[in-house]
Amino acid sequence: DVGEIPEKFDKLMTVVPGNPKNASLEQDFTTYINSGAQTCLFVGDGFVDYYRAIKKRPVRYLSSRNCEYNIDTGSTHSTISDFYKDTQFNELICEQTDGKTGVFYVDGSTMPRTLKKGEVLIEISKLEGILQGRLNSNSISPETRNKFRAYCDGMKNGDYNYRLRQFNNLIKLYKEEVIKSDNINTVLGMVITQDYIDTLLQDRSKTFTIVGVYYGVEEDVIPNGYPPIVACGSDLEDMEIYTGQGYYSRIIAPTQSRGAKRVASIMTSKEGLSLNWFRNGMMDYINENSDWVQDFFKIFIYVAIVLALFSMFMLFNYISTSIVSKRQSIGVFRALGANVKDVSIMFIVESVIIAVINAVLSCIVTSIACIFVNQYIMHQLNISLNFAMFDIRQILLITLASVVTAVISSVLPIMKICKEKPVELIRKL
Repeated sequence: DVGEIPEKFDKLMTVVPGNPKNASLEQDFTTYINSGAQTCLFVGDGFVDYYRAIKKRPVRYLSSRNCEYNIDTGSTHSTISDFYKDTQFNELICEQTDGKTGVFYVDGSTMPRTLKKGEVLIEISKLEGILQGRLNSNSISPETRNKFRAYCDGMKNGDYNYRLRQFNNLIKLYKEEVIKSDNINTVLGMVITQDYIDTLLQDRSKTFTIVGVYYGVEEDVIPNGYPPIVACGSDLEDMEIYTGQGYYSRIIAPTQSRGAKRVASIMTSKEGLSLNWFRNGMMDYINENSDWVQDFFKIFIYVAIVLALFSMFMLFNYISTSIVSKRQSIGVFRALGANVKDVSIMFIVESVIIAVINAVLSCIVTSIACIFVNQYIMHQLNISLNFAMFDIRQILLITLASVVTAVISSVLPIMKICKEKPVELIRKL
């Protein structure tokens, strides 16, 4: 049960479709319907690991925005959004002993290894397009071009050893007859730029070196699309592609208070903000400006602390001033035989009653304010989560702060007043 469609979209039932005045709302509604929780499959804990064990595929990490990649030395320009983390990718390759999957490195090694920052692996069929650019030079002989095509075709078929021989022949050909240098890394340079449309964030681009190729992974899933790129975890984090799966791969936020606090902490954490499967303009904005959102929450806490201290000071000032104005009454009580303890208890009880009334009123006003804030977030911004939390902890904090302030504001002036003689207190107006 993902709840009712937000009231924000009710007006679309009575307007003419295509009206420019409603274009933004219609687009928001389309995004809401096509990417809401109703389109997701929810699975239990452990299912992801079980699925991986059956399918023998590494976990794919999806970028929250399109990544444009280009090769300066060739004509390959494309958009990608899927990535593999090298450590998990290596687990899959090492498990396969039948030769159906493999990885080859430009430096000649064949065993999977942890990639360094700035290193990536690409699917073997994409190597031909990357290297093709240098072959257009008039200085390259037809014989070399024919060998190049034959080696590229050989990498796409055959067993592991045959593919490896064709790959090594291709790299050797390229070094000796095309670039005439051992520094083939200058050719295999890739720049990946993330798409930050309509944001003020700085340009996010990273330069990579293609150090090898892989084959046999998800070839049956994406026959025509661009397969994922294999990169180290730190590079993925730099590109804001979060590799932490969290407690679940995805979550649906409860609108009730029970459990919402935990969900809120996940969504506002670094890993949590990657859970952007529930799409709308506001969620995209929060995701793209996650650092700013984190800073905003910190500032909000600081402001709340300052306001709390100010409120405590106002209560302190009210009670202490009230007690000071009753100096004559305290003098009369002392003259009738009351000691400091008796006077303190009398005024402390009175102050605590005022503090309790203050706490009750504060809790009522705060809870009502939280309801309005949460309703606005859920219905206007389409974020089904109680961000303004008000539960037993907040009630205890407000009550404790009020009572402690009342006791301190009572004891301090009473102790000072009681040092004077009862006669002097009675005489003072």
